[in-house]
Amino acid sequence: MNPSLVSDVTTVLLALVGIIGFFVSLQSYRAYRRYGSKQMGLLALGIAMLTVVPVGLTVGLPVVPGVTDAASLLVVSISYLVGLAAIDVAFNHVE
Repeated sequence: MNPSLVSDVTTVLLALVGIIGFFVSLQSYRAYRRYGSKQMGLLALGIAMLTVVPVGLTVGLPVVPGVTDAASLLVVSISYLVGLAAIDVAFNHVE
């Protein structure tokens, strides 16, 4: 398979994840603002931390000098952890 094609498809899919994640988290945030629902606010945060933030970090961190692959992976993993925790709290722990 052509490595250039794989790179292009990966870039398109990464952008698609970021765009759809941003749209869904924006809709959740708008519901939070409209109805004052803490669950929707936490859901918006969780979706953003699972989709939008990792895409930004994946694109942005490699251009920062001195950032290793291990550090990038750690920061993205922390973003996933925060996103999952926010969604867990939204579904299970809010009054």
